Amino acid sequence: MRIHFSIIMILSAVLSGCAVPQPLPKQALTRADLQSLEQGQEDLSRQMQKIQDNVLLVEARMQDQQQIIEEMKTALAALKVTPAGEKTEPETAEGGGVSPGTALSPTEIYLQAFADYTSGRFQQGIAGFESFISRYPESEYAGNARYWLGECYYSLQQYEQAAQEFARLVEEYPQSNKTPEALLKMSSALLRMEQPDRAGQALKILLQRYPDSSAAKKARQTEPFSTILQNGGM
Repeated sequence: MRIHFSIIMILSAVLSGCAVPQPLPKQALTRADLQSLEQGQEDLSRQMQKIQDNVLLVEARMQDQQQIIEEMKTALAALKVTPAGEKTEPETAEGGGVSPGTALSPTEIYLQAFADYTSGRFQQGIAGFESFISRYPESEYAGNARYWLGECYYSLQQYEQAAQEFARLVEEYPQSNKTPEALLKMSSALLRMEQPDRAGQALKILLQRYPDSSAAKKARQTEPFSTILQNGGM
């Protein structure tokens, strides 16, 4: 019995001396850690945006290729054979013609501009996106082109021009899936220009018009946007 008691005492002493370490309190997570996590989430969100754009562009390119095939079929069907068995040139629509083989489709123009942006060739990207928007303002990708045009200027630290492009996107393409993100990025550009009041106005529009968007969620949860919103009473 005494031996059993002694063993218990020894085990108690050993266990008390080798206590399992307690988990770190939540307070141990520093502001720097939180900012790092938030930055990681923002980077991931930006990457997801690019992936989504690439998927849309691949689908658009496939549609363009299908359209080219259909046009070729139409051109072949339009070939006429004379009584002598000679083939004539295909008829073309008034004012139109067969596009030269080197002509780029709308999707190819967009893809080239987007490739320039992602490769850091921002000036070329600006030229490409501006060309696309001026030639195809009614395209379903015109809003996206305006957004990436703003991103090109932002990357060049031309924040005033970037803010203007984001604002034009909001005005001209309010239904674009890029519009909420444009408002958030416009706010960021205005903050870079030390204009917190205008930045706050952009954030308020974002929350009022697109309250359920991922951009609105980032605005509520990410500094310095969340602080601006709190100071603005929203």
